[in-house]
Amino acid sequence: TITPTKSTDLQLVLQTNMNQVFRYIEAYSMISSEFSATEISEIKTRIEDLNKQVAKTSGQYSFTLVRDMMQVIRRIRDLCSKHWAQFNLPVMALSLSVMILLSLSLIITSSLSVVWWVSLPVVPWLLSVTIACLPGAAPLILSLFR
Repeated sequence: TITPTKSTDLQLVLQTNMNQVFRYIEAYSMISSEFSATEISEIKTRIEDLNKQVAKTSGQYSFTLVRDMMQVIRRIRDLCSKHWAQFNLPVMALSLSVMILLSLSLIITSSLSVVWWVSLPVVPWLLSVTIACLPGAAPLILSLFR
């Protein structure tokens, strides 16, 4: 059973959570264009209304307010899910394929010597680019051939 103290605590926790989540989304929307100004404005208006209603009830428990706060929190969650949970399956499959091919090539060639690797036409070019781009790479690469 929910006692009056527990129910008012629930209402206070939901109100605090709703306001915190909205502040996060509002701050995030200032640095990103993922959320439209209309979406943020509608949620802000709804939260301001709910906060005023809570103030009018002087913290008294209201099932309607709790339900409405939960709806706002769900709306923010759905908004975030819509923008953030986007998976590009073809790119994920391609990346997995490349990772598997590289792993297999490493397993197959792990017993080959460094001399064999250097004899490949692409390797000298890659070594020179690495030496040119990464200061400190030259001693490491040269140490492979000692």
